[in-house]
Amino acid sequence: MLISGFTVFVQILNFLILIFLLRRFLYTPILKAMQAREEKIAARLSAAEQAVREAERRSQALEEKQAELDRDASALMASAKAEAKAWRETAVENARQEVETLRRAWAESLKNEQEQFLQMLRVRVTRQVMAIAEKAIRDLSGGDIRYQMVETFMTKVSEDRAAVGLTDLQEQRRFTVRSDVALKEELQQRLTDFLRTLFPAAEKIGFEVVPDAGPGIELISGDWKVRWSLALYMEGLEAEMMKSLNPDTRRIP
Repeated sequence: MLISGFTVFVQILNFLILIFLLRRFLYTPILKAMQAREEKIAARLSAAEQAVREAERRSQALEEKQAELDRDASALMASAKAEAKAWRETAVENARQEVETLRRAWAESLKNEQEQFLQMLRVRVTRQVMAIAEKAIRDLSGGDIRYQMVETFMTKVSEDRAAVGLTDLQEQRRFTVRSDVALKEELQQRLTDFLRTLFPAAEKIGFEVVPDAGPGIELISGDWKVRWSLALYMEGLEAEMMKSLNPDTRRIP
């Protein structure tokens, strides 16, 4: 079969027309659709990448914030621990000082109570001893005791001339000797001789009995008087006993 040139030309023309029609009505819309789809996909990919970057940024920001919070929490915890430790140490020290203050106050109170009790005991013991001694002396008061009282009185007056003011009585003429009981004549005479020796100007020396005066001898001339009594002696003895019983004044040899 022979193919003419016209036929070839027509076939080529038909092919070109087909290509044109395909491109015009098929390929171009398909290409446009594909391009549009690619653009949409690219846009979505870009948006997705942007979202991923934003998520990563936010995640990093959150991590940094969390790290900052962790640091702040650690700092707060450390500060709280330090404050708690300081408070505990202060509370313990205050409690210790309070306990020490209470202990010292209690010890001081106990010491004072002990001292008061011991002092009361010393006073009671001393007074009891003095009462017993005085009663015994009163019960045993006889001639020998009166003689010793007169001798003691004369000795005290002789030794303490200046203290009792004897130098101012040299011109006195009347003297009175008082005692709780009547003295024997020999004791009265002994006192009379003793007083006339001290007071040469004395004209009258009398004797009086004063039962309530207690055991002792008292010499009176006008407003002047000097006395030695068992009560004064017992008071002095009591003072010496109290002094010896007191630990603050007792001397240790």
